[in-house]
Amino acid sequence: MKKIAFLIALALASPTLISSGHAQQGAPSPALDVLQRADGVKIVPERFLRAYDPVTIFFATDTGPATGGAEDSPERFVTMEPAVSGAWQWLGPRALQFRPADKWQPLARVKVKMLDHDKGAGGETDTAAAGAGIDGSGCNR
Repeated sequence: MKKIAFLIALALASPTLISSGHAQQGAPSPALDVLQRADGVKIVPERFLRAYDPVTIFFATDTGPATGGAEDSPERFVTMEPAVSGAWQWLGPRALQFRPADKWQPLARVKVKMLDHDKGAGGETDTAAAGAGIDGSGCNR
């Protein structure tokens, strides 16, 4: 008898539960875990680097060559303190990537600073290796 009463109550409540579920699906969920800078520039990763992880800078506008390629003068766009040996490579007109020649030093901090090469861009981030890790992203205007 208790089972029948439970099934009847469940049958009566199920349309209400289903309709409230559809109402929630239609509403856009806020993107609380997305870090986005106002000038559109992003330095990735934002916190920690492992052994040979690259550091990639995404620009808001076309900055590099359309086909990509090596960057022989990265100091026009970015500085890294302390200096780390490695290679800078354009992945496309909006993405510049640094690949270290050796592993990142464990627990070391590396400061990557993007220079104001155009009006809307500029920023910096700290990286600590534990690789290494990147702490925060700020605007350098």
